[in-house]
Amino acid sequence: MELRDIIKQYREEHNLSQREFADRCGGITHGYISMIEANFNKSTGKPSYPSVSKLEAIAHGMGITFERLRAMMNDEPLPVKSPAPSVPDAIPYSPGRAMVPVIGTVRCGPGGLAFEELQGAEMADVPNPSEYFWLRAEGDSMAPDIKDGDLALVHMQPQVENGQLAVIIIGGEEGTLKKFIQTGATVILQSLNQAYPPRVFVGEEINALTVAGRVVETKRKW
Repeated sequence: MELRDIIKQYREEHNLSQREFADRCGGITHGYISMIEANFNKSTGKPSYPSVSKLEAIAHGMGITFERLRAMMNDEPLPVKSPAPSVPDAIPYSPGRAMVPVIGTVRCGPGGLAFEELQGAEMADVPNPSEYFWLRAEGDSMAPDIKDGDLALVHMQPQVENGQLAVIIIGGEEGTLKKFIQTGATVILQSLNQAYPPRVFVGEEINALTVAGRVVETKRKW
């Protein structure tokens, strides 16, 4: 069942306008609800794909769990117990094999990381799927190792070691995938493509950096 149908059915059953339902969700405008029900984003001219945080807010507005909402969207019965958060096209969890969400962008949110542009899910061999996400790379700054459109599997952790590939959020805005190098009070975010100069942060400038996680795997689809 599509999300727009789930929301509309809920509103009709509870005699709620889009504005009243949005107020229940918190942090979502009635215009956003209208966009979801229309399944069309005017700014992109494409169907709307809510982020994980938006889905959680919608589930809250309906008085159900995020997992229940995802199960409804997949037309699947909710498992009695699930050790991992539900994601698009979810399959039952088994050790070493799970579906992990694909994210378009990651930012800093009020409660930690804020994931935007949910783009489905991909399989990953990880022990704790709730600690991982796939990030779709954009541009060629990490070429030839990581090309535009490649997927990077990221383990969410607040620190990384020198030389490791990491997703770093600068100033709370969109995260960037770079090699992390720190020497004393200097942090260098190094691209693999030598055509791009390194970004250097010194002293208090380092406070603008937030480590979202470490890249543990990349893959490419043809």
